[in-house]
Amino acid sequence: MKDSRLDRITEGLARAYTKPSHLDKRPDKWISYIDENSLLWFDEYPLENGDPTLVLNGHIFAVECLHQAWKFYRDEYLLDLIQAGLTTMRYSVQRFRRSGKVNIYSLNNTPKSDYLPRRTVRQQCELFVLSGDVFFKNMASTFYRDIGPNGGWDGSEFAPLLKVTN
Repeated sequence: MKDSRLDRITEGLARAYTKPSHLDKRPDKWISYIDENSLLWFDEYPLENGDPTLVLNGHIFAVECLHQAWKFYRDEYLLDLIQAGLTTMRYSVQRFRRSGKVNIYSLNNTPKSDYLPRRTVRQQCELFVLSGDVFFKNMASTFYRDIGPNGGWDGSEFAPLLKVTN
C-alpha cells in the first residue's frame, strides 16, 4: 500500500533533480548541475558560493536513489535522469582516476585522495549491475588495480565482478 504523503515527498525530491544549475545561471537552491560539456551532475553538497563540488560518490548515490524511485514509481522522467547520470559517469569517471594511486574524491577541490577508495570500486560494480554496461565493470577493475595495497584490502567481495571484459 502506497503512502500518499511519502509519494509526494519522494516525487518532490526526484523532481528537484530536473531543475539543474548551469554555469551561467544558478538558482538559490539546487542539487543538479549541467557542466561545460552539457553533462548532468547530481551534487552531494553545493558550495556556499553556488559552485558544484562534483563528488564522485555523491553523484553515483543519487543515480542509485533515482533508480530505486523508478523501480517503485515507474515514471519515465526518472529513467531520463538515470540515463543522464550514467552518461555523466561514462564520460567523467576517468577524471577521478590517478593511475597507480587512490582516486580523487571531488573534481572541484584540490585533488585529495578519496577517504574510502573501496567505495569507488563498489559503486562502479553497482553501476555495472544497474546498467549492464561493461564499461563500469572495467572501471571497477581499473580502480581496484590503482588502489592496490594502498587500499588495505584484497577486494575479495568484488571478485566475481572484477574480471575485465571486452
